[in-house]
Amino acid sequence: MMLLTTTEHVVGYTIQKYCDVVFGEMMGFVEGLVDVAMDETELSDIREAAYLEMCMKASDLDANGIIGIRVHYQLLACGKVFVSCCGTAVKIEKA
Repeated sequence: MMLLTTTEHVVGYTIQKYCDVVFGEMMGFVEGLVDVAMDETELSDIREAAYLEMCMKASDLDANGIIGIRVHYQLLACGKVFVSCCGTAVKIEKA
Protein backbone atom coordinates (compact mmCIF):
# COMPACT_ATOMS: atom_id res chain seq x y z
CA MET A 1 0.00 0.00 0.00
CA MET A 2 1.31 3.44 -0.99
CA LEU A 3 0.86 6.19 1.63
CA LEU A 4 -0.05 9.46 -0.10
CA THR A 5 -0.12 12.89 1.55
CA THR A 6 0.11 16.56 0.69
CA THR A 7 2.08 17.22 3.89
CA GLU A 8 5.84 16.96 4.36
CA HIS A 9 5.58 14.82 7.51
CA VAL A 10 3.25 12.02 8.59
CA VAL A 11 2.34 11.79 12.27
CA GLY A 12 3.21 8.37 13.66
CA TYR A 13 5.62 7.50 10.82
CA THR A 14 9.35 7.91 10.29
CA ILE A 15 10.85 8.62 6.89
CA GLN A 16 13.71 6.17 6.38
CA LYS A 17 14.82 7.38 2.94
CA TYR A 18 14.01 10.14 0.48
CA CYS A 19 14.09 8.37 -2.90
CA ASP A 20 13.40 11.01 -5.56
CA VAL A 21 10.83 13.44 -6.90
CA VAL A 22 8.16 11.64 -8.93
CA PHE A 23 5.69 13.00 -11.47
CA GLY A 24 2.47 11.88 -13.08
CA GLU A 25 0.96 13.60 -16.09
CA MET A 26 -2.18 13.01 -18.08
CA MET A 27 -4.05 14.88 -20.77
CA GLY A 28 -7.69 14.27 -21.50
CA PHE A 29 -10.73 15.67 -23.20
CA VAL A 30 -13.55 16.90 -21.01
CA GLU A 31 -16.85 17.05 -22.91
CA GLY A 32 -18.66 19.26 -20.41
CA LEU A 33 -16.17 22.11 -20.59
CA VAL A 34 -18.35 25.21 -20.54
CA ASP A 35 -16.66 28.29 -19.14
CA VAL A 36 -14.76 26.81 -16.17
CA ALA A 37 -17.38 24.19 -15.30
CA MET A 38 -16.63 20.60 -16.31
CA ASP A 39 -17.83 17.10 -15.67
CA GLU A 40 -16.35 16.12 -12.29
CA THR A 41 -16.28 12.42 -13.16
CA GLU A 42 -14.19 12.93 -16.30
CA LEU A 43 -11.80 15.27 -14.50
CA SER A 44 -11.51 12.81 -11.60
CA ASP A 45 -10.62 10.00 -14.03
CA ILE A 46 -7.85 12.13 -15.58
CA ARG A 47 -6.50 13.08 -12.15
CA GLU A 48 -6.56 9.45 -10.96
CA ALA A 49 -4.60 8.38 -14.07
CA ALA A 50 -1.93 11.01 -13.28
CA TYR A 51 -1.84 9.82 -9.63
CA LEU A 52 -1.46 6.21 -10.78
CA GLU A 53 1.46 7.11 -13.02
CA MET A 54 3.13 8.96 -10.14
CA CYS A 55 2.59 5.98 -7.80
CA MET A 56 4.00 3.53 -10.34
CA LYS A 57 7.16 5.64 -10.64
CA ALA A 58 7.48 5.71 -6.84
CA SER A 59 6.97 1.95 -6.69
CA ASP A 60 9.77 1.49 -9.25
CA LEU A 61 12.03 3.25 -6.71
CA ASP A 62 10.91 0.79 -3.99
CA ALA A 63 9.17 3.64 -2.17
CA ASN A 64 6.06 2.99 -0.09
CA GLY A 65 4.95 6.60 0.27
CA ILE A 66 4.77 9.95 -1.49
CA ILE A 67 4.84 13.15 0.55
CA GLY A 68 4.32 16.78 -0.43
CA ILE A 69 1.96 15.95 -3.28
CA ARG A 70 0.92 18.87 -5.46
CA VAL A 71 -1.63 18.73 -8.28
CA HIS A 72 -1.84 21.26 -11.12
CA TYR A 73 -4.55 21.65 -13.74
CA GLN A 74 -4.22 23.44 -17.06
CA LEU A 75 -7.18 24.06 -19.33
CA LEU A 76 -6.23 23.87 -23.00
CA ALA A 77 -8.10 24.65 -26.20
CA CYS A 78 -10.98 22.51 -27.47
CA GLY A 79 -11.97 21.07 -24.10
CA LYS A 80 -8.61 19.48 -23.29
CA VAL A 81 -7.28 19.49 -19.76
CA PHE A 82 -3.73 18.67 -18.64
CA VAL A 83 -3.24 17.36 -15.10
CA SER A 84 0.18 17.00 -13.53
CA CYS A 85 1.05 15.89 -10.02
CA CYS A 86 4.34 15.59 -8.23
CA GLY A 87 5.66 14.60 -4.85
CA THR A 88 8.65 13.11 -3.08
CA ALA A 89 8.87 9.31 -3.08
CA VAL A 90 9.96 8.01 0.32
CA LYS A 91 10.50 4.84 2.27
CA ILE A 92 8.41 5.28 5.40
CA GLU A 93 7.55 3.10 8.39
CA LYS A 94 5.44 3.36 11.52
CA ALA A 95 7.33 4.94 14.40
